Amino acid sequence: MDNTTCNGWRNAATWTVGLWFNDQWANMAEDGVEITPELCRDDVEQYVEELIGAPQGGNGFGWDMLELNSVEWFELALCPLISILSPFFRVITNRLLLFLLM
Repeated sequence: MDNTTCNGWRNAATWTVGLWFNDQWANMAEDGVEITPELCRDDVEQYVEELIGAPQGGNGFGWDMLELNSVEWFELALCPLISILSPFFRVITNRLLLFLLM
């Protein structure tokens, strides 16, 4: 079986989208916005549409070149939540370590 992961992400398409959008989604999550797979996909599609235009009579070359159907949207939607919770996990882990070392 081939290993198709990319820098810890499911695949290169997911990694690329995360690279470009995760900071934006993390900021939105901190502001109380619920980050869902649908929101992630809508954001990316809107961004691409602004860059290359809406699909015309089919998808068109630019849209066909994208691998949006292979992006793992659920994985991307979890990333902002993890970044928000990681400081709490760090505190809990540190306190647990201190307790165990006593």
